[in-house]
Amino acid sequence: MSPPSPPKNQVQLNELAAQLRALADDLEQGKLRIGASLIDVEQPTFLKTKSELKGGSAYFALSVKMPAAGARAAAPRPRSATPHPTSPPPRRTQKSRSEGSGEGKRIKKKIAFLWKSLCRQIDAEEQISTPDSDSLSRMCEEYNLFVEPEWRDDWDVCCKTVQECLLAATAGNHQQATALVAEVNRLIKQCHKLYK
Repeated sequence: MSPPSPPKNQVQLNELAAQLRALADDLEQGKLRIGASLIDVEQPTFLKTKSELKGGSAYFALSVKMPAAGARAAAPRPRSATPHPTSPPPRRTQKSRSEGSGEGKRIKKKIAFLWKSLCRQIDAEEQISTPDSDSLSRMCEEYNLFVEPEWRDDWDVCCKTVQECLLAATAGNHQQATALVAEVNRLIKQCHKLYK
C-alpha cells in the first residue's frame, strides 16, 4: 500500500527547497525572475526576514527590495497629482495579500494607530514621540512585504511623505509638518479610493 498523497494545495518541502535554490542561483547571477521574465537587478536596498511559530504552524517571510538594473539612471516617471479619469487602475475583486493576511492586517492597524497619534501631537504643536516615530518608520518597512505591485509606487510616495513629515515635526517646523500631514492623509484617501 502506497503512502497517502498530500492535498493538492500542499507544497512539498523538496519543491520549496528547489524554488529557493533556483532563486539563489538567479540572484548570484544578478537576476530575478518576475513571472516568465528574468531581469537584471542591482544590490538590494531593503532586506527583511521574519519567522514565527503561531498556532502550531511555522511562518517564514522574506522581503527584498532591489532596483532593476539601470533603473537609477532612468529618468523618473512623471506623476500626476490625481489619477487620469479615463484609466483608473483595476479594482481588486478578491482580497489582496495585505487584507488577506493576519500579519498584514496587524501591521496596518498599528501603522494607522501610530499615524493618528503622531498627527494629534503635530496638530497640538507638541514635540512628537521619538519611540512612536521610530516605530511608525519600522512598521512601514515591515508592511512592504504585503504591498501589492499595482499600488507599490503610491505606497512608496506616501511613506516618503510620512518620513518628510516626521523630520519636519522633529525639527520643530510645525507649519511644514501640518502641511505634510494633510498631504499624507490625501494620499491615503486617494489610495483607498482607487484600490480598496
